[in-house]
Amino acid sequence: MPSFKHADTGVFFDYDDAGPDAILAPPPHGGRTMVYPHKVYLNNEVHGQGWRHALVKGGVAYVITDERESDGMTWLVAERWSITSHVKGGAS
Repeated sequence: MPSFKHADTGVFFDYDDAGPDAILAPPPHGGRTMVYPHKVYLNNEVHGQGWRHALVKGGVAYVITDERESDGMTWLVAERWSITSHVKGGAS
């Protein structure tokens, strides 16, 4: 399974293809909506969810960490994580 290490915390995360669960949301820096095609699996239960939507690239992961409601609309909140030790999955 593909994995990476969060550069700031040193925590390792596994991730996988979200398949039909992929979503569209704006990036953390604003701008054009992009696809979050991955699921990043959390190793603890503090967040109350076993995984988060994400876009994982070579040295960065954009991870949806929260959602907020304003004026009847739900906004997804994404964070930019610097990552290291990125291991891409092999063929199954």
